[in-house]
Amino acid sequence: IAHIISGLKMGGAEKVLFDLAASLKKAGFYQTIIYFHDGPFVAMFAQADIKIIKIAAPGGPLNPVWWWRLVKAIQQARPDLIHTWLWLANLAGRLSAQLLRIPVVCALHNNHDQNGLLRNTIDAATLWAADELVAVSDGIVRTMAHYRFFPAWRVRVIANGIPLLQKRVLPAAEVRRLNDLRSGTFIFGSVGRFVPLKRYDLLIKVFAGVHQDIPRTHLLLIGAGPQEQLLQKQIDDLGMRRAVTLIVGQPALGYYPFFDCFIQPSRKEGISIALLEAMAAHIPCIVTNQEPIHDVILDGHNGFLLPADDPVLLAQTMNMLIGDAEKRRMVGKEAARTIARRFTLARMVDEYQRLYRSMMGQ
Repeated sequence: IAHIISGLKMGGAEKVLFDLAASLKKAGFYQTIIYFHDGPFVAMFAQADIKIIKIAAPGGPLNPVWWWRLVKAIQQARPDLIHTWLWLANLAGRLSAQLLRIPVVCALHNNHDQNGLLRNTIDAATLWAADELVAVSDGIVRTMAHYRFFPAWRVRVIANGIPLLQKRVLPAAEVRRLNDLRSGTFIFGSVGRFVPLKRYDLLIKVFAGVHQDIPRTHLLLIGAGPQEQLLQKQIDDLGMRRAVTLIVGQPALGYYPFFDCFIQPSRKEGISIALLEAMAAHIPCIVTNQEPIHDVILDGHNGFLLPADDPVLLAQTMNMLIGDAEKRRMVGKEAARTIARRFTLARMVDEYQRLYRSMMGQ
């Protein structure tokens, strides 16, 4: 299998690919990772002894040399099939697969109503070139159905999954710092890229009001991205430097045990790996969403699902959880059960294996 992905930065799709590739290697699949942008997962794939090839040229995909190098890399991998991840890799992979006459499966990780007119127009003209389309959530299929020129009826859903037993040990100094912070303090946490889509500016603003009423609270934001300096400036302008901490470029796994509540303030997402990891850690989660339904969260049962544009309700829910330890325990317990039943890595790997083998058989 040749996996083609836009980059190997720290993100949900990259984490899913790494976990899948590591599991498939144990099952006897030979794999090559073809990518366009460097990131922390480059070293992780190298350590896992999975072959990686970087495609680069001045101007990127606007340069014919870039496409030539991509085709040569695929030929070098000699795959039985191609599996693509993220938008640019999906486009480049399905066009290259048509040229080389290799079966291709495209994984759809983003809602189409967030892709923009240009990308949706390109997708409308080229998605049909994929042999299989896989969405990571039912919500993505629902957004595709709004666009009549998209082949939503062709899309199968293979939900993201995570390993149930995951552990990452933080440096001793960081553990001591977090233990000191946690002493008598309620810690809200969030994990994701520092980009407008995640709406961390809204979360910081809402948290500032909560913190004013309940000073023994803290907000940890774990991620990296172009809005880092903007968010730090907002924190400083609000006088919240002691109450809000940005943890930049670090894997989130070791930080979950210190969260009392996880918040995902995006307007809409697919199945977030960070959300699944937090739920697996028995953490009560608050998720905001444009739709009244969610692919993982059942409001009040295994988490809290709030309208995307209601900061007052978000603040009220945060305050409620601070004061209700039993509610946090019950919701966190049900969250972990949800992951164990529906969102395990083993289930996801099994579904992809069956898809691959059926494509090879065809």
